[in-house]
Amino acid sequence: MNEDEMKDQYLWGEYVVASIDVLGQECQFDRIRDLVIVDIPQETLDDVAHKTVRPVEFVRDKLEELFLWSQKVVEPKIAVAEADRAEYDQARVTTPIKFQFYSDSILAYVALRTTGYQWNDLSAVRDVFISVGGTLLMLLAENASFRAAIEFGTGTDLENGDLYGPIRAEVYKLEDKKADYPRIIIGNRFYEYLKLFSEGRPRIPCRTETELRGSKNVAAMCMKMIASDPNDGMRILDYLGGDFILKNDSTVRETYGSARDYIKQMLQERNSFGNDKVSGKFWKLRNYFDSRPSRG
Repeated sequence: MNEDEMKDQYLWGEYVVASIDVLGQECQFDRIRDLVIVDIPQETLDDVAHKTVRPVEFVRDKLEELFLWSQKVVEPKIAVAEADRAEYDQARVTTPIKFQFYSDSILAYVALRTTGYQWNDLSAVRDVFISVGGTLLMLLAENASFRAAIEFGTGTDLENGDLYGPIRAEVYKLEDKKADYPRIIIGNRFYEYLKLFSEGRPRIPCRTETELRGSKNVAAMCMKMIASDPNDGMRILDYLGGDFILKNDSTVRETYGSARDYIKQMLQERNSFGNDKVSGKFWKLRNYFDSRPSRG
């Protein structure tokens, strides 16, 4: 295969990408980094693994778990005319969400318009919201945390399936420079993408009125899950908001209570450090929790 033939195989497209970084890893690794492993007490190794490996595996497992849950097919509660059945069945398909795992960093991404039906893309975006937001709350309840960003941009799939291109750099920069504390930042381009759909005027027209109406409804649902952070006004995924898809049942209340206990514990532990960066981040996280309806 010559160079020109190789280049022809890479098709550029648009993606919605969530970049997730599990926090607190480096300070734990410092406990064992420069030591010979036979000199490290087993209880220290176990504790480091509990605080690093376990959260990373927890996030990976829960993202995939929640993603599968969100894709459950539900039969219509009203009769669907036979003439509309084909389009209805197409609308129930969700564009695949792919994952890439790199140590303590995770990408969840959606290649847009691959099914030819943009309603499917918006359904996948909704599922990313549910998966990433729900996983952050559950991870906090497990005494760990991550920060994340969601952005829209250009990329391509490499031969091995990995995502590559400008969108990877953009979403990583947003997560690394702007997320700041355990929260999920919404990028400007992604927000505009959603907003146009929610207003019924996507950049690329839908094929049918049904597709346009369905896309608009799902985008409007997603827009309600975005809010201004009470700390700095940045747009965030409002996973504790009243419009986020969380049932107010005993499991959610227990998870919420455990998450609040972890925040309180971190603030108490870091209080002795004075003007501590970690403490400042958890004060912001507590401010976010305090600004939302209690689920306790």
